[in-house]
Amino acid sequence: MQNNYIDHLDTRVVIPLRREAAFGPRARGLHPLLEVNGDAVVLDTATLGAVPRSELRKHVAHLQVAREQVQAALDALFGAC
Repeated sequence: MQNNYIDHLDTRVVIPLRREAAFGPRARGLHPLLEVNGDAVVLDTATLGAVPRSELRKHVAHLQVAREQVQAALDALFGAC
């Protein structure tokens, strides 16, 4: 999905995904468990940050189906809930 208002920016804000088996204890709400291409991954919301577009690799999945979980994790991080 393209957002024309950010297309010209050289960075993207990303939330890393970590394999569940390697993540350790999760904070409820902050680290939702998601599935990407059949793999259980944790949204590591607390490590959100800006990354140069040139360092991003190929697109592997779209997390639109997890939008509510991602938004809730961001709300938990920024204290909106």
